[in-house]
Amino acid sequence: MSHPAHFVAFIFLAIAALILLSISLKIGLRGQRTLFNMSLLLGTGSFIHSLYHLAEYLNLVILADLILLPISASLFAVFALYYLKSGRERKMELEAVTIGD
Repeated sequence: MSHPAHFVAFIFLAIAALILLSISLKIGLRGQRTLFNMSLLLGTGSFIHSLYHLAEYLNLVILADLILLPISASLFAVFALYYLKSGRERKMELEAVTIGD
């Protein structure tokens, strides 16, 4: 039997993922592409990571460690890179506005 903390983490991460995915749906309908992509990446990564915790709880170690964990880590890394990229673009936009004034 696996540790029950994995099941608790699964529940909370699944709830957080559903909130993030619903936010991405609402943002996507309004056309703010950067926020849509970031909330979609973070929500999907959270959901996959919640499945990792569920697999650990159910002692599906191969599924958890070899499939779900690398996928969720990759999604979080892509989210971080996208966040950095969008921040740099926003900073350049702000600098262009202040230089032009």
